[in-house]
Amino acid sequence: MTLMGVTFMFSCAQVNGTMEKITSHAVRLAKGNTALIPLIIYFLIAAITTAGPGNIPTVVLMAPVCMALADRIGLSAFAMTLLVVGAADGAAFSPIAPTGIITNNIVEKMSGELGITMTTSFAWTIYAWSFIAQTLINFGGFFIFGGWKWMRAQKSGKVSIDDLAPKPDPMNPRQWVTVAAIVVLIVMVLFFGWDVGMTAFFLGAIFIVFTIADDEQAVKNMPWGSSSWWAECR
Repeated sequence: MTLMGVTFMFSCAQVNGTMEKITSHAVRLAKGNTALIPLIIYFLIAAITTAGPGNIPTVVLMAPVCMALADRIGLSAFAMTLLVVGAADGAAFSPIAPTGIITNNIVEKMSGELGITMTTSFAWTIYAWSFIAQTLINFGGFFIFGGWKWMRAQKSGKVSIDDLAPKPDPMNPRQWVTVAAIVVLIVMVLFFGWDVGMTAFFLGAIFIVFTIADDEQAVKNMPWGSSSWWAECR
């Protein structure tokens, strides 16, 4: 249920265009230097995963946008896949993401046998080492399977950022509410110890009541066909 609530909330963010605008603004940070875009995408995906939805929903929601971007900049789909999936998996052990919560509960049950004390700082340590390991492995794969060749082909890497990622329209009230809700989720879970699933369900209910997004479409966009997602929901 935890994963379902958070997934619905971020699916709403995708449906109402919030995630697309966040991605556009992030890509524009490259200022036309296309060689920086893979790095920006990697850390954007990691940040979204860390914020709560976990690895599977993040990939499902962000992969279409990232693949379209890869096509525009001439990066192979496989290389972009390594970045998207690698970043999401690397951040999967976030203590406020469902996957991280499940892992930390298992570690806590085994803490006596392992001779460790499960604390919040230890949970973030698990997250950090996982992220570092995944980053090294995935960027290694990225460079080997076409990324390095692509980066060298960029030469100066200067293109019109407005052609690559046109400046999006200002966020509308619904999108600002969505951003605020994501911030509230992070703050309440991190600093007040609220349950991430219940908090996400509460915020999702607000989305439905005030029509922040097309809730029917948001439900359809959730990864119902993923057996791994279903296993984590149970």
